[in-house]
Amino acid sequence: MLPFDSLKQKLDTMVAGGEAPDVVFGWPTPFAQLWTNDRIIPLDHYIDNEPGFNLDDLPIAKQFMYQGKHFAIPFNNTAHLMVYNKTLF
Repeated sequence: MLPFDSLKQKLDTMVAGGEAPDVVFGWPTPFAQLWTNDRIIPLDHYIDNEPGFNLDDLPIAKQFMYQGKHFAIPFNNTAHLMVYNKTLF
């Protein structure tokens, strides 16, 4: 796996050369600059035309929106939590 700076440079080079990948796995914050610079197309048309697919089933999907459009679909839902032994406190 490439560090994000290297991945971004590689993606920019691929896009500039007209050979963008069809699918990229990543996380919202660093990829936001790609959709704000028109390097990633909105997926709403594909989402709307996929029978049985409902983004309401993926609460974190809003993290992948920009200007009211979806630019990515969550790969999974993660529940961050902390477990501790209360007797230690």
